Amino acid sequence: MAQFLKVVCSTAGQEQVLIPIDQIQSVVEGTIGATDTPVVINLRPSGAQATALYTITGLNSADGAGAFAKVVNDAIIANPGGVVSTVGYPLTTAQVLDSVDGRQLITTQAAHTQFVTCVYSTT
Repeated sequence: MAQFLKVVCSTAGQEQVLIPIDQIQSVVEGTIGATDTPVVINLRPSGAQATALYTITGLNSADGAGAFAKVVNDAIIANPGGVVSTVGYPLTTAQVLDSVDGRQLITTQAAHTQFVTCVYSTT
């Protein structure tokens, strides 16, 4: 297991966020909203903090409920012995193939949902 999760966001000033994997307590996908899906990564409390968490938000995925939590959990178990594991993007539009004369042509490229924000907060 890697030591850090790297989350890449499209918001200026938050392009890359590193989250220490050994402090992750849980990964919970929030309720899918009208346009966005949040994922909350709860960290173990330390010091005077009652809670510490990262909230990652991205546009809704075509994969449906659980897609955002799955890509985070996949990144946590990836890259054994490594330092950084990058969280991949959930699928937005699946690749479409068309068969012509025995050849497989890609008529629509696969598209993936980027994360918009990754915000750290404590209470």
